[in-house]
Amino acid sequence: MQEAVKYLLNNLTELTAYLSKTERNTLAGIIKNNLIERKPAKVQSGKLRHFDCFAVINSKRINVEVNILETRYRKTTAWFTLVDILNQKYITITI
Repeated sequence: MQEAVKYLLNNLTELTAYLSKTERNTLAGIIKNNLIERKPAKVQSGKLRHFDCFAVINSKRINVEVNILETRYRKTTAWFTLVDILNQKYITITI
């Protein structure tokens, strides 16, 4: 789980266009405290670990998901889904 948290925190700068610095810092705290690991799935040559959490910051609803594919080549992918209710924006970012 520490790997997923570290990956997310290292890549929060990708959200600079959508979240202010204060909002990113708030999101970082939420990720550290609330990221949940779901039941791992077995894939052909390894295991797929899935983590997620949900946050509401100001008018923005944020869903964070991370998948870590544990094989010889270990691959980590994160998705941020942001819905800004006041500005009527919907954004999905894959990192």
